[in-house]
Amino acid sequence: MIEGRAGGARKPVAAGLAAIGLVAVIVASAVATRYLPAGKAGATPSPTPDTSSAGAAPSAKPPIRWFVGLDGTSAAQLAAAKAFVARYNAGNKDGVTIEIDDPHAVDPAADPYDVIRTQLSGGNGTAPDIVGPATLDALDGLDGLWTDLTSEIAKKHFDLGAYDPSLVKLVREPDVAGAALTGIPWVIDPGFIAYNEDLLSKAGLPPLPTAVGQTYQRQTWDWNELAETAARLTVDTSGRNSTQAGFDPANVAQFGFDFPTSDARVMASTFGSGSFLAGYCPSVLQIAPNWSDAFNWYYRAIWTKHIAPTLPQQRALGQAGSVASGGVAMALSFSSEIGSYGGVGGASSAGWGMAVIPSWKGSTTSPVTTETFKIVNKDLPPYSPASPSSRSDEVFDAMVAMEAAPGLLEASGMMPAATALQPAWFASEAAGSAVLRAMEEHAALPSPEQPLWNSRQTVADYTGFFTSLRSSSRLKMAEELAALKQAIQNDAWAAMSWPNGSGPSDPGNPCGL
Repeated sequence: MIEGRAGGARKPVAAGLAAIGLVAVIVASAVATRYLPAGKAGATPSPTPDTSSAGAAPSAKPPIRWFVGLDGTSAAQLAAAKAFVARYNAGNKDGVTIEIDDPHAVDPAADPYDVIRTQLSGGNGTAPDIVGPATLDALDGLDGLWTDLTSEIAKKHFDLGAYDPSLVKLVREPDVAGAALTGIPWVIDPGFIAYNEDLLSKAGLPPLPTAVGQTYQRQTWDWNELAETAARLTVDTSGRNSTQAGFDPANVAQFGFDFPTSDARVMASTFGSGSFLAGYCPSVLQIAPNWSDAFNWYYRAIWTKHIAPTLPQQRALGQAGSVASGGVAMALSFSSEIGSYGGVGGASSAGWGMAVIPSWKGSTTSPVTTETFKIVNKDLPPYSPASPSSRSDEVFDAMVAMEAAPGLLEASGMMPAATALQPAWFASEAAGSAVLRAMEEHAALPSPEQPLWNSRQTVADYTGFFTSLRSSSRLKMAEELAALKQAIQNDAWAAMSWPNGSGPSDPGNPCGL
């Protein structure tokens, strides 16, 4: 189905770590040699060509069209894409070439999402073959249009064992029949707890846990224990922490904890896997119980315990709200944000560490963002029968080559999904690497970027709720959550053209599909 997307995807704010330069060597040896034509695996990226099809050998075959920029593309990423295409086209002897489709090359002001929706709706003449890289969030509203890669993976003996099983599950696309594997993990962005080591030391607190299941000061490392720790780290302008008499919550100089994310689903996924969907069908929507717990915990942290900033306080803190600056002692963070702290594992002057996300009711989960590539399913209308999947092997091989290209991986600035490539990406910090691997293994499933019915309106509704949660001390959370559930239910019904409150008219077809 083609509809409005859920919202803007969070992109990396830093180019990654210095160690990423080692990725090129390992990618070539561990991944690229599986499919790349001879001579490509260790190739050095050539200068950016004048056109995206430079180096192409004469061919009677139409080029494989690669749509880029759906999730935003930096100059470095576009240059890497062009260098890859030039190298791929020059090295192939089978007449297969790739052509970049960059919507901003035609119109710098174009919205790539609107462009791809138009192309996918237009049939054979406009639809690309490959789309990506993009997050699941950026692809929201386009689900159901991609090729299930299961048969190609089996045919090509592609080794999914190169990835943690949780990541393979993460990129599966839910549907009525189950879950189609419409992508292969490429890069990931695991969530973790970043903390200011100096502030913890000053408060007499030890480093936070770096492994799931570790205790903290002989207590279970869960969200209640984090709240207790944050209380000792929340300090007013007079130097009193929030556990001491005379603490002034109206004048906090340092907060113990923060959720900097503006996405309610990302925040709630730290309390366990969940979804607004009770299944694939739009007839049943929910607020998962652990998500209700998450929202209530956060509300109390802000308005009762005063250990987390309100939304106005977050905005006032600005850059001072970052963990490295000392405005906040602990915060949810992501691997792509590591560079913004100025160093790795205490290498910066501020001194900061990485910890696993606390558990909730025995479960530990991390909101993991992933970027992947998609192949347009041209066996579906409006493409078939004019464009049968006769090129499926060629398109799949091209996509795998993209995933294996060192230049594309380095330009992404994100953590490789392939397990063998991760040590090089994070070679300078063993403890941090262990934390990120643990969070990868405990990815929230389904992803907090799971496609939504009537996504634009649903995002508007839950974002409004999340804004109110951080802005008003007078909310009755039970009523707010009930209202949110009804709002997203109405959104789903509207997507199916059902009147509010009616649901599907055919009891034998609860999905209404």
